[in-house]
Parts: sequence; structure tokens; C-alpha cells
Amino acid sequence: MYWNLPKGRTSNSRTVSLETAGYTILAMMTHHPITNEEKARKIVKWITAQCKGQAGFYSTQVGGGWVGLD
Repeated sequence: MYWNLPKGRTSNSRTVSLETAGYTILAMMTHHPITNEEKARKIVKWITAQCKGQAGFYSTQVGGGWVGLD
């Protein structure tokens, strides 16, 4: 499972991909948790691989920056 972001919008592509992945998991597990469990685990694995230094993720929220995992 994957999605393509519009070309030419690279500055925010990582944060948009992370947010999209999170909402994708939420939708998959809300509607068909048993059927989608294996796919969701792959997405979670990808999300955790995107963790930036200092144990956080880039944020799509206003103000930008990153979200720490304390």
C-alpha cells in the first residue's frame, strides 16, 4: 500500500506522508481491523523508520518543528 504525493511539493512531503500514514492506519483499523492488521503493521513499521534524530517526528501542525516522544 502506498500513495503518491503531487510532484513539485517536496518541502513538506515527509510530514504529509507521515500524517497520511497515521490516518490510513486509523481508517483501516476502524473499519476492518482483522482484515487490515498485517497491512497496518507494515505501515507502523514504516512510520517508526521515519523517526528523526532526538526520538521525534516532524510535525504538520501550525508552527512546524518536530514532535518529541518523551
